[in-house]
Amino acid sequence: MKKTSLFVLSSILLLVSCKNEPQFHINGEFKNAADSTVYLYALTDDGKQEVLDSALIESDGAFSLSGKSPAFTDFFVLRVNNHVINFAIDSTETITFKADLKTIDKKYEVEGSENAQFIRDIDMKWRTLQQNIIECAKDWSLLPGDAVDSIANMEARFKKHLCTEYIINSPSSAWAYYAACLSIVDNNGQHLLFDYMNERDDARVFAAVATAWDLMRNGSPRTERILEVARKGMESTAPRKEQVLDVDDSRISYTGILKFELLDINGKVRSISSLKGKVVLLDFTSYADKFSSAHNRSLRSLYDKMHAQGLEIMQVSLDTDEHYWKYAAENLPWICVRDTKGEVARLYAVSNLPTYFLIDRNNEIVKRSDDVKDLEAELSALL
Repeated sequence: MKKTSLFVLSSILLLVSCKNEPQFHINGEFKNAADSTVYLYALTDDGKQEVLDSALIESDGAFSLSGKSPAFTDFFVLRVNNHVINFAIDSTETITFKADLKTIDKKYEVEGSENAQFIRDIDMKWRTLQQNIIECAKDWSLLPGDAVDSIANMEARFKKHLCTEYIINSPSSAWAYYAACLSIVDNNGQHLLFDYMNERDDARVFAAVATAWDLMRNGSPRTERILEVARKGMESTAPRKEQVLDVDDSRISYTGILKFELLDINGKVRSISSLKGKVVLLDFTSYADKFSSAHNRSLRSLYDKMHAQGLEIMQVSLDTDEHYWKYAAENLPWICVRDTKGEVARLYAVSNLPTYFLIDRNNEIVKRSDDVKDLEAELSALL
């Protein structure tokens, strides 16, 4: 009797604890779907689908589902029969889907989530593209080479549209991540629309999304995954390796500032001398290198703590790719400039990356990174 009571009590406690967890909710109305079962899946990092909930659709088409709110933005799927709706969840939101099962693959309504609305739009356009590819492949009036060229042109236009309308303007969004990872089925089989391992521009797309997600969702498994993809892509498509700067360390003086002017990502001229009155961390870096993400997270922590006290960071990029530099630097809060020819790096005798200098309020160099043991303590002393 005691064992039974303990078992019942533990079951009740487990049920209560599950209900107390933050949840998101999916409501819907699918016409012509009575007595069908609708399933809610979570998309795992390795691309598999994990069932979270299911419900029998009522006679009027209504259904309700729920799931544990993800710690970070994540992707989910609704499936009824052979029909699929993709969407993203940020937190404890409630999303409503409405559709007629007969036309759900071409049209459905969604309320309560901007992410879900944009992903719906992308999916509808993607399905149109897939249908056009199928029809083109079956068009016997076209020569095989013409069909291949036509399909390639359709995919190229779609990629450009995704970049312009969904990715570049909002690289930290769930729909940008979703768009970058879309696959296409054509004469070459199934492949990623953005071929990051072979096409430099496609690798830049992944890099832009990865950089934005790393700043907004650091620690997310999906962030780590796309960061690794972006690194591989940038390395695979790099036109050449970064040159090692062969300079004499004796050319740097710790007693005064070496003046220079460089353009920031908006084309504005920025000079180191204009920052007199602030404590400056002058950082030479390369966003394409593996150290960059961890390095910038460390700088972000210091910047957030000390910017109000007078700390400014001027980050000098030595990346050879201008577009990648702009994408990578777009969401950084400090001054980002690019040393296109490496002249400023040579002026400061920078021979390896990252290298930084501490500059006091009088615009004088105090220390080089090689001499700094505790960066936060050194900055605090200058402030």
